[in-house]
Amino acid sequence: MGKVVNSVKLHRRVEQVLSWLDYEGRPNWVRGDELNRARGCRHLLAQAVATMGVVGAFGLRRTTRQSGCPDFLPLVYVAQANTEDEVRTIHRRVWSQGVVPFLLVVTPNEIWLCDATTYASTGWTGSTWKATWPSELPSPGPIDNPAFLPFRHLRAGSIRASVQFAQSDLGSAGTRVDAHLLGGLRALGAALTGANDVCALPRRTANKLIASLLYFYCLLDRGIITPEWLAGRGHQGILTKDAWELQSLWDLLDDLDRVFNGRVFHLPITHRKRITKEQADLVRRVIKGGELLLDGVSQPNLFEVDLSVVRTETLSAVYEMFFESEGDGVKDEDGAFYTPPFLVDYVLSKVDDIKPVEPGLKVVDCSAGSGLFLVGAYRRMLETVLDEDDREHLPLERLRQILVDSIYGIERNEDAVQIAAFSLFLTMLEYGGDALVAEMALAGRDPNAQTIFPPLIGTSLLARDLFDTAPRPAGFPNSFDVLLGNPPWQKVGVIGKTAETWAEEHELHRKMDRDRAAELFFWTGYDTLLKEGGVFGMVLSAKSFLSPGANRFPKQFIKQVGVTGLVNLTHLRRKLFPGAEHPAIAVVGRRATPSADDAIWVHYPLLSALPLDRSGRPWCIVQDLMDIEVHPRRQMSDPEGLFRALMLRPVDRRVATYLDDRCRSGEILTLAALARELDFSIRRGGPPKQTGLQDDLHLGTQGEKHYVRRLGLPEKPRPGRLETELTKKRASVQPKSYSLTPEDLARANAPYDSLFRGDIVVVPRNLNRADFVPTPFAFNSSLIGIYFQREPNTALAPDRLRLLKALARYLNSNFVRYAAALYGRMWMVDRRRFEAADLERLPIPFTSLEDPRITEVLTASDAELEEILPEFMLLSPELGSVAREYVTTRLNFENGILPLTALRTPTTVEIDGYRETLSLELERALTSGWHVGVELASGAEGAGTVNVTFSRHLPQLHAVDNARSRDVQARSEALEGTSLVYDAAAQFAAVTKPLVAARWSREQAVTDSRHLLERVFSGPDA
Repeated sequence: MGKVVNSVKLHRRVEQVLSWLDYEGRPNWVRGDELNRARGCRHLLAQAVATMGVVGAFGLRRTTRQSGCPDFLPLVYVAQANTEDEVRTIHRRVWSQGVVPFLLVVTPNEIWLCDATTYASTGWTGSTWKATWPSELPSPGPIDNPAFLPFRHLRAGSIRASVQFAQSDLGSAGTRVDAHLLGGLRALGAALTGANDVCALPRRTANKLIASLLYFYCLLDRGIITPEWLAGRGHQGILTKDAWELQSLWDLLDDLDRVFNGRVFHLPITHRKRITKEQADLVRRVIKGGELLLDGVSQPNLFEVDLSVVRTETLSAVYEMFFESEGDGVKDEDGAFYTPPFLVDYVLSKVDDIKPVEPGLKVVDCSAGSGLFLVGAYRRMLETVLDEDDREHLPLERLRQILVDSIYGIERNEDAVQIAAFSLFLTMLEYGGDALVAEMALAGRDPNAQTIFPPLIGTSLLARDLFDTAPRPAGFPNSFDVLLGNPPWQKVGVIGKTAETWAEEHELHRKMDRDRAAELFFWTGYDTLLKEGGVFGMVLSAKSFLSPGANRFPKQFIKQVGVTGLVNLTHLRRKLFPGAEHPAIAVVGRRATPSADDAIWVHYPLLSALPLDRSGRPWCIVQDLMDIEVHPRRQMSDPEGLFRALMLRPVDRRVATYLDDRCRSGEILTLAALARELDFSIRRGGPPKQTGLQDDLHLGTQGEKHYVRRLGLPEKPRPGRLETELTKKRASVQPKSYSLTPEDLARANAPYDSLFRGDIVVVPRNLNRADFVPTPFAFNSSLIGIYFQREPNTALAPDRLRLLKALARYLNSNFVRYAAALYGRMWMVDRRRFEAADLERLPIPFTSLEDPRITEVLTASDAELEEILPEFMLLSPELGSVAREYVTTRLNFENGILPLTALRTPTTVEIDGYRETLSLELERALTSGWHVGVELASGAEGAGTVNVTFSRHLPQLHAVDNARSRDVQARSEALEGTSLVYDAAAQFAAVTKPLVAARWSREQAVTDSRHLLERVFSGPDA
């Protein structure tokens, strides 16, 4: 890109845009000459300023850091350029860097808005929006000029309401640089290993060849090696457009090994003998020549990516995923998938809150993979030194020293260890500056000169099994200050016999559930590697904490581990790890003796509170004040308490606790207690080997054996889902007839002979519906039956039939949809599994066969039923409203779904409900004589401010003047999402939050009131 002419006109244009966007003067705006304010991304922003014409960045700040400047999360780059070609070049580089989702470029005559989540040289304008300079920019209010409508999402207020990123007016969702790179590498790998090619390479050889050349071009494009340097070493033929001679390529790679000491993706002679000149040249043409494979089929083009600016973390993650395509390296669906760099950044920021990650500490990842956590820790250390010294580069010796003294990893996959070393080396080079150029020149001339990279593999990075008891190399520490990682989500048996033996010898099965390897990694790292007082940050499967089988691990985790915080990432399932279904939970803390009085914070971010691209994937994880709750350790000491702390909002815990109390008093009962009282049973169906019946007699919830169609039950739309053409088509298909004869029942094993006899309530484990079925039928474990045991050929008593029918009616109610979220351990996570144990915990509004509520449930209309059920459960009108609101709004957030309605502007009714609930909660908590006034003030664009005044005398409640309201908003703008300011002297508080429906519910009002009361009782705002 040519140098941007810093003309007076262009400078004035940039200042005008910054003023119109309301960026200038805000804590969220960082100019290119203020890199000391860009903690966490100083190097990346410096790179953008130096190579992309960027003048500054607007973003969010993580505000929980205990000391120093909070982390900066850039979301918009503002750049300047002279021509359209320069805009295109800037767009390509910003997309390749992968740091911000949006780019705004100012030229002398135009303003360009570019979608930085995608780039394509062909059809480039499809991911951009251009507006010609008007005589004057639109006013700060509503935009009348259609050309400027897409730019409204970049205004300061709109970005603060960050969910609006998902509503950009630009084209269809594009391809992020990591997915683009991975797709291109896999297409290239497939071409080299093609089954029909007699010269096809083994996957391992093909992958190493591709990785080696991509490594070379990374060094070349980043200016670490230059054409002059190559010519001086005798490699001038490498830069020609002609096909390489293989020996020239091998000489180059060997020379790079000698100079850098990298041995990255080393190709031994056995691999080199398999590679042909044509295959090596194909890799060169694709990576640098822009050649597309599989003519006629769309393939990612590696040439689109600017390797000079791609984040090291991106390359590391892509390399790891690429190498996983090797035959012996493919992970099963429960395995660990690569950790997105933004998640690494977030976990490290939480570790940093406990103990700053700085030089002098020893950091280890005992399941290092491609080294993403190690790179993140190393980068934080380097950025800390840069901030302290206020400089942009460090001497190579200092870079080596920090790397060798502080960064350690263990990983049994040798290829992954090489990737980790490569990633750390590239990170080191990013901070070398002119000192690197000088040392490169020396390394090129003096054979005795020190190699650029220090030795890591076999010293700091160990390619070995964590559970191998053989001595580790001398110099590898026995204990560490920081433990990081995302261990594999597999079974211990998949990891290997060594892991099984280790678990047995150390009796770790006593602290694990279901043979989960990640739990074994955690305990091994925490017990044997982390020193007393050391800190940890790890990503684990949510199953370890929430699944019905999670018992020993969560109990021992809370009892033995000095955990300080848990990040519930279940709503990000399918969005966090590419290709992974299972949700995650991040854990941070210290190795310390726990106390029952310890406070443990829980962060439960929803997709509606995160900046998203248009495919729904988060761009980063921000921490909204109102998404944080603090719990005493004692309340989380059992799996049920931990589940409620992780998954339920404050008002939901209040409802669940109230229902539990009513069940203990006997005013209502759980289904299990009612079953004991009335002597009925709750049981899942079973497979043929258990039931004694042939397979074709068993119905379930799938395909041709679906019980609804085979039994002729009425079709019902799935809760939360619309009826589709597919469901209509299925309903129109005539099912096969079904019957279970008395002879069949006589062959069934006990207790299934009674279970399959009919007169039963059948509930699928996905809780889509409940049916009373009078006819006999056999079913598998996807269905749960509620039934009275009876002898063959005997009729069920009428009062028992009425109870079962009433239970079916109750279980089909919307109230039960809410109760399922309160009692189903995995229900909100995946909306697929409501186990028999969950069903047994459900509160039931009946206590006997004579209970009059049975008749009312059977005779009420659907609308009447939803009104009377909260009353039958003895809930107050306020809590009944919360239950009804769950069905209309929050139900659609289950299973990691973000409903479009969550991003709309709240209605007047919703805002009034929020204000009413907030007032009620505050007045209830304050002592007698206090009064609360709550009003909605006009907020910044995209946000609303709720002003709250407190007084002992009603006449003193008055509207807050506009000056004070503006002052409150100014004090809150550096925060993420919702902010809260309290002025004790004036007895005034203000809550500023995005104007989106998900933030203005009654449930959210209860949550907000708790935070507001904590601030009121703790004193003045800091």
